[in-house]
Amino acid sequence: MDKTTERFFDKIIIWPSGCWMWTAATLGGSYGSLRADNKTQYAHRWAYERFIRKIPDGYDCHHTCKEKLCANPYHIKLVDKKEHEREHAITHCKNGHELTEKNTTTRAAADGGRHRVCIECRNARVRKWYWSDIDKNRETNRINTRRLREV
Repeated sequence: MDKTTERFFDKIIIWPSGCWMWTAATLGGSYGSLRADNKTQYAHRWAYERFIRKIPDGYDCHHTCKEKLCANPYHIKLVDKKEHEREHAITHCKNGHELTEKNTTTRAAADGGRHRVCIECRNARVRKWYWSDIDKNRETNRINTRRLREV
């Protein structure tokens, strides 16, 4: 057994369900990460390629066990990227509001991309902030309104 494979097995705990739960570092706080071949890789993808076969371009690894930290290659199903996105499409916000075109907007994300935002939740946050210190916020609104009128 090579050193990378030994390190891999040192970092998993086998659950009764058969999941090989990753106990070391994660990428993005979700999936296990492993340093192999002079690069950091997802542990489940490395295991799939090590024990099953190379992952073809255009395919994602889908955890059939629904455990993101599972690195068992036999719990991985290869799926087309578009199919995988459809399976994991988010249809409701965390508060249960449906994310329709009418109830959704986008905002800039820290990674430079765009994220969908539930308009109903955004409006509730703004109302909560506004009413948390009404006198201060009314004055801020007056100042901003005056500035806009002057332009």
